[in-house]
Amino acid sequence: MRTVGDSDKIVTLVLNGDGAVSDLILAVQTGDKYMRALAMDALQKIAIKKIKLVEPYKKDLLTYIADSDQQEVQWHVVQIVPLLNLSPKEQQQAFKICTAYMASSSNIVKTWSLNAIVALAKINKRYQKTAGQLLNNALATGSPAMKARARNLIGKG
Repeated sequence: MRTVGDSDKIVTLVLNGDGAVSDLILAVQTGDKYMRALAMDALQKIAIKKIKLVEPYKKDLLTYIADSDQQEVQWHVVQIVPLLNLSPKEQQQAFKICTAYMASSSNIVKTWSLNAIVALAKINKRYQKTAGQLLNNALATGSPAMKARARNLIGKG
């Protein structure tokens, strides 16, 4: 299995102009599960450091990449979503993806989805009621990580 170190090397190459985000998008679409996880990890790190490089691919992230059933892809998608400059239609699409991920068997996916839902609710009041309900559900029945994240998110908001 590839390591985080590999991802860090890819991030450095892309940020220095020696690699292309489009290659990472292609790797997520066509690679094996390890390649998809590695590419998504790199995309997330690039998005944190230089979101402008990832912005042109937000449609890809919100469509077929988000449709992946691989949890490593999903948890990176929901960490990238709040960083993107989304139109109201894209916000709706992202919110739908994140709420669907709340049914995941992965606590990591659910925890990061909750985080993204709250972030979307902060920029679009339309989602505040659902975000509040999901926070309350997480506090009542979530995993320890979800409960901790919900407490943290309520403290911030």
